[in-house]
Amino acid sequence: MLAKIDVHVHLVGAGCYDSGCFVSPEFKKRYTFRMIKLLMGITDEDIQTDIDQAWVQKIQSGLEASEVSCGVALGFDAVIKEGQIDHKRTQMMIPNDWVFKVARENKSLLPGPSINPYRSNAVELLDECFERKAVLIKWLPSTQRIDPADPALTPFYRRAAELGIPLLVHIGGERTFESLNPEFNFLHRLDTALEMGVKIICAHSATPILASGEPSQLGELEVYLKRYPHLWVDNSGMCNPGRFNHTHALANHPLIAQRTLYGSDWPVPSNAFYFLPKLGVRKVWKLDRIKNYFQRDFAIKQALGYPSGSATLAHKVLANLEHWVGSDTNSSS
Repeated sequence: MLAKIDVHVHLVGAGCYDSGCFVSPEFKKRYTFRMIKLLMGITDEDIQTDIDQAWVQKIQSGLEASEVSCGVALGFDAVIKEGQIDHKRTQMMIPNDWVFKVARENKSLLPGPSINPYRSNAVELLDECFERKAVLIKWLPSTQRIDPADPALTPFYRRAAELGIPLLVHIGGERTFESLNPEFNFLHRLDTALEMGVKIICAHSATPILASGEPSQLGELEVYLKRYPHLWVDNSGMCNPGRFNHTHALANHPLIAQRTLYGSDWPVPSNAFYFLPKLGVRKVWKLDRIKNYFQRDFAIKQALGYPSGSATLAHKVLANLEHWVGSDTNSSS
């Protein structure tokens, strides 16, 4: 039976174990970083000594204890200016070598590296990542300062389309990181990539952050999904205070739900109590008592109405999947 796959799992690291990971002092001051530290029980000593490997172990053990078989461990490339790393603007780096290392060493993790297309050797890096069996490439445009509409990205798009490797692109509001260019997180900026045949997964279903004043792109998303059969979304981060107001409607939208891949957005909190009016007290109480993060998030989304096949839909979208999971696993579909 097909493995259930979480397409949106974040790696975090501070450079322990020669991982090459980096978190900027400015990002450590953000309330989102402090909140995640608190929720995950991470101390300053942990960050200085073993957070990189400990984080991976948290993910691996969590997935093993859930009905979700695998998670795509996401890299995070730097901001690139004139072909060089912009250290002043880079908030976090999760190098691709670390992504591939943890995927090789942990059977539940799949490699989702990140390539800033403004690197002078971006196309070569894309080929390299594909040869190393990457399943997707991760972008957060507003934070990595990637303009998806820039004509300079055409060679990168051409090669991505040829390889058939999807781009997981954050579309919609962003609060975890500072948005350096929020205008880059709009669906229409993907027009060139989509016209060239690049497979795109819009993270967070292109939803705006609650009470942010950001315009909704959901009407546009429906049009795009009808136009481009190679456009998909994920439902990561849809059970938290920023996006919960859209989740039930999207889970029951006849078109959007059928093109939604399962994603948790680990370690972003996921809870059922936001959906009390829809699910009722007894159901919410039962769901929020599930201690395993991955199982709780998956169960909430199933309860809200996402199709049972949303967690296996990744088999139609991700690249190189047969290298990591084959065609069959012991997981139920």
